[in-house]
Amino acid sequence: MRFRTGLLVAAALLMQASLSEAAQKKADGAPRSPVTVTSDTMEARSGEGRVVFRGNVVAVEDFT
Repeated sequence: MRFRTGLLVAAALLMQASLSEAAQKKADGAPRSPVTVTSDTMEARSGEGRVVFRGNVVAVEDFT
């Protein structure tokens, strides 16, 4: 259980680092607001460049 949790945290950090710069701008070039996601589980699909959240998912975009 401890290894799995550590692996998920590491995967989340790697995904955030690799996608954060690309996600900073919208298609029209305008800056994007950060989004905070909470969920029961997270699955990193690095080959697809995706993260899948499942169970009680709440995504909140910070417009400040």
